[in-house]
Amino acid sequence: QGFGWTDTSPGWAALLSRDYSRRADVLNRGFSGYNTRMALDLLPNIVGSSSTGQQQTNILFATVFFGANDAALPGELQHIPPDEYSNNLISIVEHMKNSTLQVSVGDDNSKDVESCSSDDGDLPIILFTPPPVDADA
Repeated sequence: QGFGWTDTSPGWAALLSRDYSRRADVLNRGFSGYNTRMALDLLPNIVGSSSTGQQQTNILFATVFFGANDAALPGELQHIPPDEYSNNLISIVEHMKNSTLQVSVGDDNSKDVESCSSDDGDLPIILFTPPPVDADA
């Protein structure tokens, strides 16, 4: 299932929103059809950097979900070669780690949060990627 809500079942972002109700906001910044190359161009506008002066605070964790579009067949607009895909993911994570995101630290029941800069490398980033493909199969 995807990010939102269907007639029969919620997507994972909706489930997170339900489970973190009154403790955290779940912000979904999905861009349908985008690959990692396109995301690198948009990333500074989505995740503030120290050079832009934007600051986003109290982040519990971030998720990055790319790969299905990158895995399009060669010749397709969205196709990204595997080596470039890997390098793009590294660049995305490094940008987020070096951004002005502020990380919230506290237990699930705490109303108080302690913030620490992502410059300290404390920002939990969860990567969602497609499973490996055996092209010879």
